[in-house]
Amino acid sequence: MTIIRPKDAPRVTVVSAGDTVTLDGATFRSILYTDFLAAIHTPTQSLVTAAGDVTLLDTEINDVIGINNTSGAAINVFLPDAAVRTKKITIVDKGGNALTHNITVKPKAASGQTIMTGAQYVLDSNGSSIGLTPWSDATGYY
Repeated sequence: MTIIRPKDAPRVTVVSAGDTVTLDGATFRSILYTDFLAAIHTPTQSLVTAAGDVTLLDTEINDVIGINNTSGAAINVFLPDAAVRTKKITIVDKGGNALTHNITVKPKAASGQTIMTGAQYVLDSNGSSIGLTPWSDATGYY
């Protein structure tokens, strides 16, 4: 079905998925609202139980990394290479003990990269988190 609505015509309110809709000269293919919602990115998650430092692989695909620190001490989390990662990554104190046992988030070792122009970011309150996006020039995360 093709629906064409000139500027002075009444508004079309019923459209089926896959219909071609022309509005004021622009043509669109309609989709169902539920299909639209499914197309919106839903963050993926993983939980890491850490008995020591954690190094995230450059191929890490998850958006949210929950850290359950069971080491009884502060730990470091090394991020994937910002030159490889293309999307935001969020590190979360999933274990809820970062006040006592800090989680220090650092760029990939020996990469020369930064986190918000610094060498590291410390999660130091229970349940805290930081969301970081790689710079397009691969110099680190912001």
